[in-house]
Amino acid sequence: MIRKALVSLAALAALIPTAHADSGWGLLNMTQGVTAISREIYKLHMLIFYVCVIIGVIVFGVMIYSLVKFRKSQGSVADTTMVHNTKVEIVWTVIPVAILFVESRVDAITFALSSIDLAISILFLVAWRITRPA
Repeated sequence: MIRKALVSLAALAALIPTAHADSGWGLLNMTQGVTAISREIYKLHMLIFYVCVIIGVIVFGVMIYSLVKFRKSQGSVADTTMVHNTKVEIVWTVIPVAILFVESRVDAITFALSSIDLAISILFLVAWRITRPA
């Protein structure tokens, strides 16, 4: 008896119209603006996003290759003599810093080419204030 009541209640609930809310993968990205500067910012956002995707694909590709190639079941033995490599540590520090530097230059060029007058004040070296000159 209770089961029939629950089934009929569920069937009735399915017939009630529900409010439609937009959802999906398309809403996860930054929206493209209507002004020229907002479209430039969107293009810059997508450029940096694609650079990050390419870096991610390369890193995961190398990682998966290494896991498959050097797995223990294939008979690989870990090299216990190498515990520190200064050159590798310098390289994996310099490359991300270079990427950030290039991206910041692209940001600065995009900002400089925009026709909007803004004044940027750096407060306490961590807070930024952007104001429009009067």
